[in-house]
Amino acid sequence: MTASTRRLPTLVSPTLLRELGSTFFASRVTGERWRGYIPLEDLGASVLHQRRLNLSTLSALPGSAFRVTTSVEGVDRWTAGQVVDHIVTVQRQVSLPVIRALSVTGCDFIQPVDPIAPMSLCRDDAIDVLVLATEELDLSLADVPWDDPCDCIVEHRFFGTLDLRAALLLLALHELDHGDQLQAMTNRAIAN
Repeated sequence: MTASTRRLPTLVSPTLLRELGSTFFASRVTGERWRGYIPLEDLGASVLHQRRLNLSTLSALPGSAFRVTTSVEGVDRWTAGQVVDHIVTVQRQVSLPVIRALSVTGCDFIQPVDPIAPMSLCRDDAIDVLVLATEELDLSLADVPWDDPCDCIVEHRFFGTLDLRAALLLLALHELDHGDQLQAMTNRAIAN
């Protein structure tokens, strides 16, 4: 397909992403390889779209969202800075290495280290870190051979057998889930 005839990616709705996520996790229970079909470019575009929405939501949050608060149950809620640190840590230690391994035939995937508790970044640092991570994500996705992806799979210790489509789905779901978390912070700030 030439650049002039290439179709533009279509964003996958959050509802469909969640439905696909349910089928992905159900396949883990049965031991089957997940084969949901959404064009790779659509998943990649949806990841970037959700990341940009998350950045917009983050930028609009008040300073109170970056301070530790305790829930009614007495549990510390994550701050917006912790959410951002977690998003970026997962991107750098898990998502991008998996995507790189699955985009290039013969590329090795090294299992990520166990996650550490997220740091609570201040507002300005959180925005700066997420902007930089979004640029890294954009550049990494630009390198994906959308028209001719390799048939590679990786074995992930938490998510099992992943191909490129499954890895992009998980990244999209991760962005969506933490976008919901940031939006809940916005809603709490408005309610107070």
